[in-house]
Amino acid sequence: MTSAALPQRAGVLGSGVVGRVLAATRAVRSNVYLWGGEPLAYRHWDGLVDLLAADPRWTSMCTNGTLLARRLASLCRISERFELVLALDGF
Repeated sequence: MTSAALPQRAGVLGSGVVGRVLAATRAVRSNVYLWGGEPLAYRHWDGLVDLLAADPRWTSMCTNGTLLARRLASLCRISERFELVLALDGF
């Protein structure tokens, strides 16, 4: 089952919403910020990357880095203007 076929869960922003926001802001080239929770664990990650790569903008993402190695190739597709912020939490 692909991520596009997965049912929507409460509190999970669907990739369709992201696509509509990108389309609505395409003319002004709004920046994109991926923050909150852990963006690299987003259940529609591959679809999100496809949307962002098709409409490259200045994109910033804050991550704890736990899935960074697994997602590195897809991160490089997002935009030439991609900023990665690593949150280093400690105990």
